[in-house]
Amino acid sequence: MRYDELRIIFGEEIEKLKELPSRPASIKLFEDLVIQTLEGKLFKQKIVGIFCLFPPIEFIYAAGLIPVRLCSGVYETIPFSEDILPRDCCPLVKSSVGILKKKILPFIDRLSLLIIPTTCDWKMKMSEVLDEEIPIWILNLPHQKEKEHLKKAWFKELEELIRELEKIGEKKITRWRLRESIVMVRKAQRLFRRLYELKKKKHIYGSDMVLIFTTFFYSPLPNWMEKMEEFLKEAETLDLKGNPPRILLTGSPIIFPNLKLPYLIESSGGLVVADEFCTVSRVLYDPVVMDEFTCRDLFEAVAERYLLPCTCPCFTPNEEREKRLLELCQSFDVEGVIYHVYKGCFLYDTELFRIQQLLKKKDIPLLRIETDYTPEDIEQIRTRVEAFLEMLKERR
Repeated sequence: MRYDELRIIFGEEIEKLKELPSRPASIKLFEDLVIQTLEGKLFKQKIVGIFCLFPPIEFIYAAGLIPVRLCSGVYETIPFSEDILPRDCCPLVKSSVGILKKKILPFIDRLSLLIIPTTCDWKMKMSEVLDEEIPIWILNLPHQKEKEHLKKAWFKELEELIRELEKIGEKKITRWRLRESIVMVRKAQRLFRRLYELKKKKHIYGSDMVLIFTTFFYSPLPNWMEKMEEFLKEAETLDLKGNPPRILLTGSPIIFPNLKLPYLIESSGGLVVADEFCTVSRVLYDPVVMDEFTCRDLFEAVAERYLLPCTCPCFTPNEEREKRLLELCQSFDVEGVIYHVYKGCFLYDTELFRIQQLLKKKDIPLLRIETDYTPEDIEQIRTRVEAFLEMLKERR
């Protein structure tokens, strides 16, 4: 598989989204940006590849580097990893390994480092199957937040990572560089918060939100923020068309161009008004709070921000996620929850039982959809989604 074939795949998904009615015209800014970022032409500095949300991008920017999230939603790259990964492995990991091993993206050879957090067993073993020439940094996570010695261990992990980033970027992470990167990321978060608040009353598709935040993770922040400012000007003028069932989408992360589930929901007459994905809404977590401006205080503020508010199911216990889901249901007037599970994604599937019990007490319907990246089950899922949406309408 070559890069030009991957570009065609992304283009086809973009064309499919154009079939959704009442999309803002300025969404084209992100359609164009996602292609530009795939080419890697926007990256002037050295690139650090990351997985998940745990590698602090503030540290990466402060070292003069560019973070690029490499979680992949490409179905066509999965066959390249199936000879070395188990059949039941998560499709996200299979797809990501396929892209990295075949170096399909033009900038893969330019990776100075690849940071892989220990969020699940599949991610932990990724480094053992990737090419040796890709420099890999395993970022060990504490799986309990409340214990002080585990929090200190997290600080130690990030201190070691900073030393590696400084070596690669050939720049010392001073308090001024760190403060500057914190301010930049907070500005991007404020733009996202404006957009997410608009979704409460405006007709902004959840499918488009995934597209917008694909470019957030793929492109340098200044480029993304420039497009976002323009998009928000139009988004603020939109109305909510009709009265579609209001859906909260949660579970295994959805990554462009794998928009199978949100597109099926919205092409069937529903609207994804909110999500709880690490690829979209978790970027909204509380921004870094700068009380003091010593380098140590700034470091600890960033480190805590990436640990304490996170609702990833890699943590146990994980009551924060249950509270977060209820808050989203209430603030976005959610009528039903669709719980997305990848085959092989045991963490999210294990949490489903508690979420079901929680939502049942609140009389909020839930539909579990188990799938992977294959297009073969689209019509089967469409039938279930349409029936769920019809049930929600009848409950009104």
